[in-house]
Amino acid sequence: MNLFLINPAMLNKVKLLKLHIISFLILLAIAAGFFLINPPQLALAQPVRIIDGGSSAPATPASSDPDYGLTAVAQKAGLTSGASATTLPQLLGRIVGAVLALVGVIFLILIVYGGIMWMTAGGNDEKVKKSRGIIINSTIGLIIILAAYAIVNFVFTTVLTATKK
Repeated sequence: MNLFLINPAMLNKVKLLKLHIISFLILLAIAAGFFLINPPQLALAQPVRIIDGGSSAPATPASSDPDYGLTAVAQKAGLTSGASATTLPQLLGRIVGAVLALVGVIFLILIVYGGIMWMTAGGNDEKVKKSRGIIINSTIGLIIILAAYAIVNFVFTTVLTATKK
C-alpha cells in the first residue's frame, strides 16, 4: 500500500485545510496590522501618591495635574503630543512602516502557502516546481523591497545631515 496516494475524499479535506490555513493567516495579518497601526498600552498600572508617614494610596483622578505630569516629562524628553504635532515626515514614516509591515505579512503568507503547496504536492513535479517558484520569488521580492528601503533611507539621511551643517 502506497501511503502517498490521496483518495478523493482526502483531497476535499486537504482543500478544506488549505482554506482554513489561508483564512487564519488573513486574520493574523489583519490583527498584526491593527497592532502595528494602533499599539496597545504597555502598562495599565494605577498611579500612586505618597501620603505623609510613608504609606501609599492610589492617586485620585481629581488631582491637580490631570495627566500626572506626563506632558512635562514628554516636553523635557523632546517629544511632542497631540494630533497637531504630527509632521509630514512623521506621517510618511508611519505609512512606510505600515507598508513594510504589510509586506512582511504578505511574505510570510506566501512562504507558508508555498511550503504547504510543496508538502501536499505528493511527488507531482509540476506542483513542486510551482511552489519552489513561489518561495524563491517571494524571497527575491522581499530582498528587493528591503534593499530599496535601505537605499532610500541612506540617501535621505545623508541629504538631511548634509543640509543641517
